[in-house]
Amino acid sequence: MIPARVLVFATILSGCVASSVPSEPVSGVPLDIVQTRDDYFANHPAEQSFALLDRAGKGFRFHRDGSLDYISFGARTNVTTHTTISEIAGNRFCMEPAGSWTGGCATVAGTLEGPISSVVIFGNGAERRVTLHLAPA
Repeated sequence: MIPARVLVFATILSGCVASSVPSEPVSGVPLDIVQTRDDYFANHPAEQSFALLDRAGKGFRFHRDGSLDYISFGARTNVTTHTTISEIAGNRFCMEPAGSWTGGCATVAGTLEGPISSVVIFGNGAERRVTLHLAPA
């Protein structure tokens, strides 16, 4: 017999793994976020940040030091959470939880000329699909 604590842990773990995969993949050509970051800072040596934002100015601000600001898509004002990137590979990056914010992972596709499609899976399991564009921070 498997102890109840093990079953609960396995259930939580499977939910975390499943929640980081979008219900449908982001459409378009994958946008390599590491290459985008490196190219941006190489071409803009004086800049400390760049952003991928929606039309309302919500999204992600990437900093040269590897940290990131998440500007909440759901807030009426620019609620900003400063966090770190816990994982970054190809067109996917994950953000550490910070305070009461649960963190999450995002995949991006498109070109820097726009539009950029993104699917964000938050740590609480919520999923959001957004259209972003490159913006100076």
